[in-house]
Amino acid sequence: MMNVEEIREYCLSLGSDVEEKLPFVKFKNGEGVLVFYVCGHMFCFFDLNDFQVISLKCQPERIDELKAEYDCIGNPYNESPKHWIGLDPHTSPDDLTRDLIRNSYEIVKAKYTKKKMRTEREKMLAGEVYDACDAELLEDLNRVKVLCQQYNNLLPTDFAARNKMIREILGQADEDTFINQPFYCDYGKYIRVGKRFFANFGFTVLDEAYVTIGDDCFLGPGVHIYCACHSTDPRERKTRQEWAKPVTIGNDVWIGGNVTILPGVTIGDNCTIGAGSVVTHDIPANTIAAGNPAKVIKTLD
Repeated sequence: MMNVEEIREYCLSLGSDVEEKLPFVKFKNGEGVLVFYVCGHMFCFFDLNDFQVISLKCQPERIDELKAEYDCIGNPYNESPKHWIGLDPHTSPDDLTRDLIRNSYEIVKAKYTKKKMRTEREKMLAGEVYDACDAELLEDLNRVKVLCQQYNNLLPTDFAARNKMIREILGQADEDTFINQPFYCDYGKYIRVGKRFFANFGFTVLDEAYVTIGDDCFLGPGVHIYCACHSTDPRERKTRQEWAKPVTIGNDVWIGGNVTILPGVTIGDNCTIGAGSVVTHDIPANTIAAGNPAKVIKTLD
């Protein structure tokens, strides 16, 4: 059986993040209680003056099983037994003592280890609420505004320069991508278009999430795709907290002029969307849809 010093040395050996404290003022008469912490939370403690029980964290679903299997396991010292067990150091085998101390340490460390803070961009692309006024995002938005302005100011007949710049702006495009000026987007790199993509004048994309468009898609003038979402509560809108949902358009899709596609929409292959429609929900493949909100008016054979 492990003595006090051996248990103390084992607790400290679990990691450089382990701290010990004596006395433990949380308990009445806790002057002799030695406590071990990880991430600022205790995982093991016992009374040096009355060394009868080592209190350890344990998974609640394991407690009854452990108590049934080992006579040396009971209730903890002066603590709710819901997430804790008490281990008799005088009868517990050394291997069991070490295993349960390490288990307690790992439970507490896993729960309280600080997760790496996600950037606002990572939150945005994950569809989580994010700060739209984040400095990094604003810098990117302004950079792409300049690129869009440069693209829109190119000679319409300078096809090579236009294609080179649009491929610099978009996340995916090829030598056959053709977008009539003017074109506007927020980030550009989250827009991915397939082969032989064509968009007419005034194509506008708020690509706070990924916009994926398949092969052989034609877009009429004034098509808008929105990924950005805002709260309907005016108080929440003032915080500039937003979120975004991706838009996906399949292959061989024709979208008529002045169509608006809202966040989270998927349009299947071989669809036609009538001019002036507002697409608020998914449109199944091989259909023609129109209206506000857009509804399927015909299914292709």
